[in-house]
This record gives sequence, structure tokens and C-alpha cells, in this order.
Amino acid sequence: MRKRWPVLLALALLLAVAGAAEAQEEPSLLVDPASQTIEPEDGAFEVRIMVDDLAADLDLSGYTLVVQYDPGVVHALAVDDSGFLASAGSPTTCPESGIDNDAGRLEFFCFTNQISSGPGAQASEPQLLASITFEPRGEGLTLLDISQSSLIDDEGNDLTISIVNGEVTVGFRSPAQATPTPGAQEPASDEGGGMGLLIGLGIAGLAIVAVLGAAAALRSRQARS
Repeated sequence: MRKRWPVLLALALLLAVAGAAEAQEEPSLLVDPASQTIEPEDGAFEVRIMVDDLAADLDLSGYTLVVQYDPGVVHALAVDDSGFLASAGSPTTCPESGIDNDAGRLEFFCFTNQISSGPGAQASEPQLLASITFEPRGEGLTLLDISQSSLIDDEGNDLTISIVNGEVTVGFRSPAQATPTPGAQEPASDEGGGMGLLIGLGIAGLAIVAVLGAAAALRSRQARS
């Protein structure tokens, strides 16, 4: 029995390591705030792009930021790197951003010069990656879609990440302007569902009554005989 303890201990350690690996969350990019309302007369406003759950051993060495929006509602004016990428010790280069307000698309790319050989930047809670300045152009609701953005490791590979988009409302948001979150499903219609359930319960109830009645009749015949 004693000889089994080393084997059991090794199995327990393997399970603990596997559980820790599964529990580690993948990095994420998110728009902050996730939703905001701006009045047309408010002028320029800022949207922050945050990074979270980024381990140092992932060796973050660059990122590509792509934001798509409705140009009839907002225009992008500028985008600025926060310096987070350089926090691991390597200087960062960010070529000039590309903003196309006719198409409603912003593109921005930053990368490190890899002077430091240490671990990359890390984030155990949301950290500012870049900030974007927008201005309102017309009333309505626009999605801020960052789903084409990416984080890049020191070998030029895209990291597996999760994306959380945002939205901006300019002016009053009417119910007709509300849009479902991408990937979310509309709730199933309950028309006819309640009636079907009542009919099913009614049929089941009649069946139970019939069975009980037949059992009572059988007992009555047995009692007479």
C-alpha cells in the first residue's frame, strides 16, 4: 500500500498543473467604456482600448488595432499608444495611423524594438493599451468593432485573444435603435408555446384520470367477485 503513495502523489500533481493551465484565461482586448452616450454638442470624446489577462511569458511584442464604426454617427480624429507595450523595457515604434472616416475604419500598429530580452508586458487586470479620440457627426448608435485587432508575440505570431466590442450613442437612443450584441441570439418567441403547454398538460391530466378510473373499476369488480 505504501508503494502506491508516490504514484498517487504524482497523479495529484499532474491534475493540479492541468487544472491551473485550464484556469488561465486567454488575453483579451476590450473597449472602455463598453457603452456611452454623447450629445451632439459635446464635441470630441475619448474611447480607451484595454488589454487584460496577459501573461509575461506570452512575450507581447506588438499589436494591431482595427476599429470599425458608423461614419454617419462618429468620426475618428486621433489614436495614441499608451506606452504599455514599452513597459517591459523595449522602446516602441508606432507608424502613422490610418484613419478613413469615409469608410468608418481606423488602423493602428505598434511594435517593440526587442532590446530587452526579459519577459514581455503583462496585465493581471485591465491596462490601457491605446486611446482613440472621436467626434460626434450625427445622432444614432454605432458599434465600435475591434474584432480584427490582434496581439503579436516576439516571433510575429498572433496570440489567441478574446474581443469585447463597444458602442456609442449620439443623442437620444430610441428603442428602435437598439441592436443585439454580436453573437447573441434573439429570445425564442413564446407565441403558441403557452397554449401548447396547456394542451399537453390537459391531455396528460385526462390520461391520469382515465387510468385512475380504470383501476377503480377493476378493484370494484374484484370486490364483487
